[in-house]
Amino acid sequence: MTKIQKRELCEKKRDNPNIKGIDLAQEYGISVQSVSDILRQSSQWLNYDESSPSNVNLYRNKKSDYPDVEEAMRIWVDQLLARNLTLSGSIMQEKAIEFARHFEINNFNASLGWLEKFKNRNNLHSFKKRGESLSAPINEISSMQNELQEVLQEYDPEDIWNCDETGD
Repeated sequence: MTKIQKRELCEKKRDNPNIKGIDLAQEYGISVQSVSDILRQSSQWLNYDESSPSNVNLYRNKKSDYPDVEEAMRIWVDQLLARNLTLSGSIMQEKAIEFARHFEINNFNASLGWLEKFKNRNNLHSFKKRGESLSAPINEISSMQNELQEVLQEYDPEDIWNCDETGD
């Protein structure tokens, strides 16, 4: 998504607080997790001014040359994260190559550069699992996650505390 689209998404949520994350995800063609990540930084995006001289030379996210592969990867990553499974860069690269073969894309190379750009475009970060994170009730996570998202819709994203990010 462009920075302007992120600002528009945050404006929609601000102006219509009852709109659900899943509806915004469908409208913008991104994952629910990406919507959550963007809304978590809503103050940054709501204050973004594309005409500001300080924003002229900022990096703009380039759209992928392989949208089918990226969309399949987004869905696959969302499914793995919803099941609290561990995901590494090398596994992501292998799966991307598998999707490229499926879509009969022969010139695709899931390089480290592609992986980093994919992670940046989709707000994916590395986290360290701690404590009993692996003992979660796997079968209930999806419904619990949906329930939590509905509860959180009632709150301003700035009022929601999220776990500390560690790693990349």
